[in-house]
Amino acid sequence: GVGVERSAFKYRVCTYCGSLYHASLRCQKKPRRPMRQVAEKTLHKKQATDREWYQLNPPSESGTWRCYLQLNKDCEKILTRSTIQLEHVKSKARHPELKYSVSNLKPACANCNKAKGSLDIIDLAKDYPHLERYL
Repeated sequence: GVGVERSAFKYRVCTYCGSLYHASLRCQKKPRRPMRQVAEKTLHKKQATDREWYQLNPPSESGTWRCYLQLNKDCEKILTRSTIQLEHVKSKARHPELKYSVSNLKPACANCNKAKGSLDIIDLAKDYPHLERYL
């Protein structure tokens, strides 16, 4: 591409807006792909599963749940309705048949849910012995 010499660095001209101060990758004017839409049928199934989980697992007297993973120092431990994420103990990727199974859901904070990713609890229990009770 076309470049401009500035001191010791060579800047490329942004292909989207012509700026010399950022790469094309970071340009605000770069066209974005639309977000993937969730099928309505799938969304309704997930919402029904979540409703059922909340009915079967009401919050404590203080209106909270506990993060079952507690993987790192960033874990929130105490979860409110706005911070709770229903996490699949056995991952959806490896066990798609359990995707809508209420018994496969546990409360987790966003940090622990992200750290767990698509791992199974069996894989995590090797590094975090406190999770063996969920095997």
